[in-house]
Formats: sequence, C-alpha cells, structure tokens
Amino acid sequence: GARNRGVRPNRAVTGSRNVVRTLLQQLDASGYTVIKKNLAGTKELGRIVTPAGQSLLDQVSKEIRPSAEEAAPGLGKY
Repeated sequence: GARNRGVRPNRAVTGSRNVVRTLLQQLDASGYTVIKKNLAGTKELGRIVTPAGQSLLDQVSKEIRPSAEEAAPGLGKY
C-alpha cells in the first residue's frame, strides 16, 4: 500500500509479476489485446488492451469490488 514518505520521492518496488503476466496472456488469447508497432512497422513496442478488453476489465472490477472491500476494509479509500 501507499506509505507516507514525507518529502522524499516515491520508490518503485518489485511486486507480483505473475498475476499481471497471466492476466495479459489470458487477454491475448481472448483477442482483447493488439500489438503496437513503431511508425515504420518494423519493431514491436508492446501490447495494448483494446476498448472491448478495457470494458471487460471494468465490468469485472465492478463485480468484485464489494467482496474486495469486505475482505480489506481500507480499500474504500481508493
């Protein structure tokens, strides 16, 4: 969670990459991602979630929000 570091800048910390990786793999298998390329079309820059994929993620997050708030009461701040 967020920490009060005063005037010191935020620090990046390592997290669970497995969750993000498997989520993106599932979105990719379902056709909810598009590969972004440079202007010349010669180099892949990464994957972008399509509007339909973003809509799906928003719907799922709205469905699970109440149960997540019950499990972690402090989540209501966010």
